[in-house]
Amino acid sequence: MSILLDGDVIDVRDSDGVGSIFRLTPEDEGLRLHVPAGPVERLLPALFGAIEALTAGERTIRIGLVCDDSDFAATLIREGVAIRKGEMLMAEPALLWQQPRFWLPQAAPNGGHPQLHALSGGQRHPRRAPKPVGVCYARFIPWLGQVLSFRAADVEGDLGLYHRWMNDPRVEVVWEDGGDLARHRRDLEERTADPHVLPVIGCADGVPFGYFEVYWARENRIGPHYNADDYDRGWHVAIGEEAFTDTNGNGYWDTGEPFVNLGEPYRGGPLRLLMHGEIEYFTATGMYAASQAGIQDLLFLMEMENLSVLRSMVTMRH
Repeated sequence: MSILLDGDVIDVRDSDGVGSIFRLTPEDEGLRLHVPAGPVERLLPALFGAIEALTAGERTIRIGLVCDDSDFAATLIREGVAIRKGEMLMAEPALLWQQPRFWLPQAAPNGGHPQLHALSGGQRHPRRAPKPVGVCYARFIPWLGQVLSFRAADVEGDLGLYHRWMNDPRVEVVWEDGGDLARHRRDLEERTADPHVLPVIGCADGVPFGYFEVYWARENRIGPHYNADDYDRGWHVAIGEEAFTDTNGNGYWDTGEPFVNLGEPYRGGPLRLLMHGEIEYFTATGMYAASQAGIQDLLFLMEMENLSVLRSMVTMRH
């Protein structure tokens, strides 16, 4: 998907280049977005993209939807995209930013994996859903003009990238995972087989730039050291391509934070994201990206001293 905002027109095109043209008109306290006619399967993701583009910098903006198709309007309400306020159909960014299905190609249709607890390493935790293969998350980032995607790491296909990145002195000083190909093959095989870890490759318009490990905190070695909830998740971040580690490039990966929490439905209580990587890149831009995802009350904490690598923990509440 690509999105072009040009004055009072938003041109949203799908992966086949088919466009949906939305018009904007100002109103006293916000904007009105005029929804074109078209099939639901094309209009719904296009509308998501248009609303995301409008709310990327300001989530509190009021967006009234002008929709002549009453059936489509009813679909928007049923799907949790809009709510009715009096006679006006209103888009709610806080609802949109919790929707997984247009960014997670393998999202569970029923909203999450059924819950059944198990024991691993002395920790009681929910049995986790089978890990995805291929592309796990893909989203056009309006302020970057590119598609950010994460795909499950493949031992054979990604071994060369992982080996080069882990031996980069800039990465190795943080990860301490430098070594030969045999060691790195074992690393990828172990993490791919581990049900509590999802190793992924981050890409910008299909170009790989970093290695990420998304893990469930409850079963992780950090679990016994704090009061981990069942669905606390963390990710380890290694930005392998140095061009993506400067202030401008930082936006390519920290906007992926919603990916970590969209994989499971919100089940009550705080949402916590634990981040491990090059800490100097986690400050203002990471907080900005989290705020764009509808997350509030950010609390940065230092992790336990007995862990060898500096990390930060973010507690996030919707």
